[in-house]
Amino acid sequence: MKASIEHTKELKAATIQNIQQEPSSSGESTIVDNRPAIAVQRKLKSVISSSQKITTPIQRKPTGSSRFQKITLQMGRQYGVDTSSLKATHNSPFPGTLNAEATIQGKNIHFAQGKDTTENMKHEVAHAIDNTLHGTPKGDTIVNGHKIDTTREKTVDRMISTNVSIQRKDSKNVLPNSFVIQRRVVNNDTEKNKEAAENPDTYVNENAENNWFKVLEQFQNGTLKHYKGSALYEISGSPEGLKSYSRNSFLYYYGMNVLLMYRKMITEQLLQDAIEPVKDWEKGQRQKNFYNIHGQDNRLNRKWEVDEPIKPLKGNVPGSMNPTSDIDVNLSGDGTEFAVYWLNREFKEKYGNGRESGVVYDINFYAQDFVPKKVFGLKGRGELDKTGNEKYYQNDNWRTYQIEDEAVKNEDEEEQEIASLLMMRVNMNQADWTDYTNQLNPLNQNNRLISQRVLQEVERKYTERNQLLNANGNAPTNLSPDLAKIAPENRIYEKILLKKVIEARMEYQIVKWKLKNNPNDQDLKNRTDRAYKNLKKAKSEALAYANEAYYTQGAVIGVVVNKQMLDNMYKDDRSTKYLKLKLTPAEYYHGFTEQIGFAFHSLNAVENMDDLIPMGKYVHRAYNLFKHYCLVTDKNYTRYFSEKERRAASNWEGAKQGKHYNFVTRSYEDSNLKKDTELWAALKKYFGTSIWYLGVDRIKEEIKKKLLHLKIEFDKARREP
Repeated sequence: MKASIEHTKELKAATIQNIQQEPSSSGESTIVDNRPAIAVQRKLKSVISSSQKITTPIQRKPTGSSRFQKITLQMGRQYGVDTSSLKATHNSPFPGTLNAEATIQGKNIHFAQGKDTTENMKHEVAHAIDNTLHGTPKGDTIVNGHKIDTTREKTVDRMISTNVSIQRKDSKNVLPNSFVIQRRVVNNDTEKNKEAAENPDTYVNENAENNWFKVLEQFQNGTLKHYKGSALYEISGSPEGLKSYSRNSFLYYYGMNVLLMYRKMITEQLLQDAIEPVKDWEKGQRQKNFYNIHGQDNRLNRKWEVDEPIKPLKGNVPGSMNPTSDIDVNLSGDGTEFAVYWLNREFKEKYGNGRESGVVYDINFYAQDFVPKKVFGLKGRGELDKTGNEKYYQNDNWRTYQIEDEAVKNEDEEEQEIASLLMMRVNMNQADWTDYTNQLNPLNQNNRLISQRVLQEVERKYTERNQLLNANGNAPTNLSPDLAKIAPENRIYEKILLKKVIEARMEYQIVKWKLKNNPNDQDLKNRTDRAYKNLKKAKSEALAYANEAYYTQGAVIGVVVNKQMLDNMYKDDRSTKYLKLKLTPAEYYHGFTEQIGFAFHSLNAVENMDDLIPMGKYVHRAYNLFKHYCLVTDKNYTRYFSEKERRAASNWEGAKQGKHYNFVTRSYEDSNLKKDTELWAALKKYFGTSIWYLGVDRIKEEIKKKLLHLKIEFDKARREP
């Protein structure tokens, strides 16, 4: 035991010998451990420390609180954007001048006092990232002299609620400078929703400039609340009853729902109120026109009234509870020409404060057009049910009337061709139309594709249309060009309906009734052929002034009937499939031409990438109508466009619905991708390469080139054997 203790003392002495004193800079001694192991560790630590000082770069940080810096840098890494130049001003008085909690302008973010919350920080940083990736929007409103943009609010809200897996260490995306301000509005939503629920008309007039599209902006930025539960859609009654109910129910909190229900109810109320005055008007027109055609033959007139009683006015209210859908009321029955005039006038007096229904609530009334009434009976009896691989309903008994005289048939086809090209001309700008005709003319020798007579008539009607619109009053300065033209267009639409269309309809109805009683009278058959052709021409002329309407029978049957009524690709219940109505080759061409027109109209209004999503439906429909033309004429459509293009166009349309077409199961499925991501995927397939880096203006031009090429290909296809 003693020997062991002595050995320990020796070890301690050796250890003490290796601990020396070193002078310090302060003149005091510092104890240094010189044991070999400790010396090695100290040397390694010195090398590591020296290495770190050399290799660690200087990190730029955003200006603002530590929490703001953390959020900003984290979101920048997520989206591959350098956010280090962002500058936050906390407790700023500036947002208050714009009724906002927070604002961003270029790289400068301002938070009102106490509003620098995590949610607001993420929201404004998301604006900065979105502007970098997709371009700064131009602004859509003025507040206290400042240009404000509200179009991207939902986009940035989706960004901060989505987990992004993209990570980049070195980003080349640099934040843009901008004079446009984007803001997060002060949350006084409860009062706004209360006002909308208690008095919808007053709210729209005073808080949304009597403009439904201003209402939609408030819905999109979250001011007006919308409850998606189906229970709200079961509420029925009168507009006044809805107001009373809303003041004392949970609807108090959901202003957008009340506005949608109110919009639906006033439309239904107007339709109900119109039945009797329209019936009285129709009686007078029948007597007047019968006497003009057949003279004062009271006996024959009474027989016609017995055989052909007046059909009551009807109209459904589709899409009315969807915030982003309009209400297109397609009227049926007798007297729809007068009904359009009556409904437009009554709406302005009762609900519109003197403004058109298409502006105040996005409601449009259309006289009976080309939708064949017989299709409803065929569908109800199950005759259109699809049971095998057949695609078309082979019988033509769905048609309202079939022209047999070849000369009259050729006239009809040319008049419908003129109408479809006029629709395309109206919806294109001058540069687009010039591009089209410049590409067409070298191929159009000897009128091989489109006759010069047709092109000249299109240009004449286009000039006449502009002159009529200019002569029907000055447009309101506080409306967009599309909304400003609704009032003058409605007045011209009504005039044509009440003159040309009613006269043509009466002529057709009377001679067709006489033909039914004398089926072997060939002269009467020829006269009925021409009367029906004249009615179609008059309807197309009127529809050229109806808001966002198709002009031709081919477009109405090909899209409204085949695509919307008989196609359930986007519906949850796809158990019942329907046969398509088989059109003539000319009708497919007319429908296709009008889709190109709507595609260009939509494209010319695009300001950012999200705006491209809605136009996908027109592109898809154009490809589909071209395909169906080829199928009924036994042509291979891949001579004119690839199957890959057509599929890409299909998924482009699906992007709007949040769906993706599965070509294996041949059905639309819910997409796991966001709408804008689905759009990029569709456009990449459509062009065969990624184009996101081109920028929105260049992408628009590339799409136009593709669509004009497709139009020229169809022009050639219909003249080829």
